[in-house]
Amino acid sequence: MGKAHLQISELIRTVHVIIKILDARLPASSSNHMLEELRGNKPCIKVMNKNDLADPAVTKACVRAFEKQAGIRALTLPAKQHREVNQLIKLCPRLAPTRGKPGRPLRAMVDGILNVGKSTLINTLTGKCMARVADKPAITSCTQQIDLRNGIILSDTPGLLWPDMNDQVAVYASA
Repeated sequence: MGKAHLQISELIRTVHVIIKILDARLPASSSNHMLEELRGNKPCIKVMNKNDLADPAVTKACVRAFEKQAGIRALTLPAKQHREVNQLIKLCPRLAPTRGKPGRPLRAMVDGILNVGKSTLINTLTGKCMARVADKPAITSCTQQIDLRNGIILSDTPGLLWPDMNDQVAVYASA
């Protein structure tokens, strides 16, 4: 986790938009407060993945709460559905309007905890298997850059848990 934290903290300085993947079934437990601190004031899109498996009322309430925060936009979508994932590609340039043009690529970083769907989302966006995925944690072990060929360059990052998990209810929910 220390190596991944270092990679992400270095990468975050070079990106324009952060795409944070959360599990819509347990958004609080699938969010890493350390990644929030690293974000600073960079624009962020919180993607509520697996929303098709979550309680719609709770998901709507979470989206409203996220959107009240400065610099945050929220989307609900299943990472495997190409048509819905395209909303993300349309939103990124709105958050970094001077980027995504020829010679000025928009750099976006996809982050989140282990097994929340970061690589699945990237594979859906590219339409092919660019990032390895599996039903076990820690498949992505280092940062990988993917050019979407539309002015956006994505960085797939390793999943990152926080080092001190005092809230045992959250630990159980995220397992």
